[in-house]
Amino acid sequence: MEIKVFSRQSCPNCKAVKDGIRNLLSNSNFASCVKVTYYDVDSEKGLAESAYRDVRAIPTTILEDGKKEIARWDGTIPKPADLAAHASGKHHAVTRGGDISTIDL
Repeated sequence: MEIKVFSRQSCPNCKAVKDGIRNLLSNSNFASCVKVTYYDVDSEKGLAESAYRDVRAIPTTILEDGKKEIARWDGTIPKPADLAAHASGKHHAVTRGGDISTIDL
């Protein structure tokens, strides 16, 4: 499982996303099986990856299991409970532009 966070230095909500993920992982049982990768969209590597992932808003948080995207938050700060539920496999969601659809599995 991997959490990919697309952000930039000048984004105030980006810090909140990073802090929320750090808190979630430090207070959860699945921290050892979740990899977190941060991309700065102002860098060449971050810009290339954001284009590949079709990132159109900052911050964007993508949760993947293998190569499969299982949840996405575009331009919003994911709630820790939502991230935890998706990472534990209890929900499936696709979010675009701040909207979220959640389905219990």
